[in-house]
Amino acid sequence: MSKLIAQVEAPQISQDVDGRRVLIVEDELLIARSLSQKLNRLNYQVVGIESSGPDALRAVEQQQPDLVLMDIQLKGDMTGIDVAEAMRSRQIPVVYLTAFGDDGTWSEAEKTHPYGYLTKPARLADLKSAIKVALARHQEEIRLKDLLAEERNLNQLRSAYYAMLAHDLRTPLSIILVSADLVRVCDERLTEARKNKHFERIQSAVRQMTLQLESVMIAEQISASGFTYSPDQVDVVALLRDQVDILRAMAIKGQSLNFCSDQGESYRLLDPSLIKHIVNNLVSNAIKYSPQGSHVDVALRCRATGLEITVQDQGIGIPAAFLDKLFGLFERAGNVDGIEGSGIGLHSVKQAVDCHQGEIKVTSEEGKGTRFLVKLPAPSLDL
Repeated sequence: MSKLIAQVEAPQISQDVDGRRVLIVEDELLIARSLSQKLNRLNYQVVGIESSGPDALRAVEQQQPDLVLMDIQLKGDMTGIDVAEAMRSRQIPVVYLTAFGDDGTWSEAEKTHPYGYLTKPARLADLKSAIKVALARHQEEIRLKDLLAEERNLNQLRSAYYAMLAHDLRTPLSIILVSADLVRVCDERLTEARKNKHFERIQSAVRQMTLQLESVMIAEQISASGFTYSPDQVDVVALLRDQVDILRAMAIKGQSLNFCSDQGESYRLLDPSLIKHIVNNLVSNAIKYSPQGSHVDVALRCRATGLEITVQDQGIGIPAAFLDKLFGLFERAGNVDGIEGSGIGLHSVKQAVDCHQGEIKVTSEEGKGTRFLVKLPAPSLDL
């Protein structure tokens, strides 16, 4: 019967490219033809007319409609409710068509979570509103599911990030405890040079912990509402030099971290916390992904109209196929196995650069290192 209907009433596809695709499942030919004509008037694409459950399921598989108008009573062993239940996993909205129904029928229909009901014969205005509401509700459900999935990812990432942070804080805390205990117990036996060495280790460990805790605060800002841009007049040369000095405590054995600037001082209108965040992330990544004996170079060039910050390493590099996704949230390249990371850092760096209306570029080659270039439009404030 369905084949006969399909031959008699070939769907007239609307030429409106924005028209959504609708499948009609109805075993009464006249009603099916009337629905098809009305849908075309409403600029929906009728992708098929079927009259039995098995044929409807095949059409759903082949045509991938955006919505199904489903008669509850069909020919054969399957009802429209059976068909709707069978296609639940495909998450296609169903609007039921019915001329009548008892309480038991409605109860069974409700279990399939339909997106609406239409009484036959459906008027054009009723058809229009029912489909519009069903599609809007379906899109909202998809949006909410995506938001929930993103929230789950954020929660999982936050848990992993805090676990990583707790692990990373153990080392500087141990340094502080051991050095402080040695100074306390062995005070009289330690030379001034040895005492100063332990105090320097304590200070370095505190600075390292401060950087890590600042990263936590930044991560929380991102997951909440993004960055707040708070510019101030700062000597960018001194700011970067101080940050590089702090970051040297993170360098592994044999690594060197170098800083150079083409000026001794340069006052600019910048957000100091965001600039620190940019430098901390780029430099700590360079250290983390570089081997022993390598060097990381940080350079600052001060122009009249802006700044250029370069971070160059000799690390593992970034695969060419990954460069387009580098600044995406949760994204990590495929060659970082065994190296801890959250996938937040470079995404947040890009946001911090955007806050300054700047740009960030990267050039990299696997096994040969990576170079980040940050350009910030920060005119000089020097008199």
